[in-house]
Amino acid sequence: MQERYWGMHPDKNRALMHTKRMMPEFVCDAVNLEGLNFTIPEIQTLLEGITVGVIIC
Repeated sequence: MQERYWGMHPDKNRALMHTKRMMPEFVCDAVNLEGLNFTIPEIQTLLEGITVGVIIC
């Protein structure tokens, strides 16, 4: 099956690769909308399952 507008074939593996690559940025945007100040490296660390120490002032 070929997409009609762009003329591209669907590629599930490539779509998953791009989604996994963009996940920290999606999470960072959502977290910042909630008013929490986390950086992308901190979010990448959290997504790997490692706890990040947060200092509350």
